[in-house]
Amino acid sequence: MNFLKHNWFGIFAAVLILSGFALFLIVLFSPRQDNQNRGFIPCTEEMAVKLLDCDKKFTCTLSVVLKNSLCDAKVIGKGFSLWLKGEQATPWANYFFEPDLENSAELPQEVEAFYKENPNLHQDMQRLQKMHEELQKLKPYNQDEVIPQATAQQEKEDNNDKK
Repeated sequence: MNFLKHNWFGIFAAVLILSGFALFLIVLFSPRQDNQNRGFIPCTEEMAVKLLDCDKKFTCTLSVVLKNSLCDAKVIGKGFSLWLKGEQATPWANYFFEPDLENSAELPQEVEAFYKENPNLHQDMQRLQKMHEELQKLKPYNQDEVIPQATAQQEKEDNNDKK
């Protein structure tokens, strides 16, 4: 008993860290795609939408990730609860399952041909994004100053042509 009195905080911290690591591993090895949207998939989709709204703010991002961890823990708790009630065979049956990945409809031939011709769409989009950022850096700060100068030059050229 004396051991617990002196080391209660370390034991509590170790249990907390180990449970967080276990949650991480469970989510890591669970299916990520399913037509029925089971397991941790709804939590992850909700987190992705909220992270886009955070716009790289640290506190917002941290709160969204923590809320996602709580959602994942609820999925695990629900599985354990369903197992105790006898509604599923194992406590992990609601998040470790054989994913349903059957395509509901086949893609048209034009779409399949496009994806075969362009296998690296993600890399292409990243390259275009970098090019766009570079153009934004080169863009003049005040467009009003550039446009009147261009029209003035055009007027001078028009006057020279008339003479």
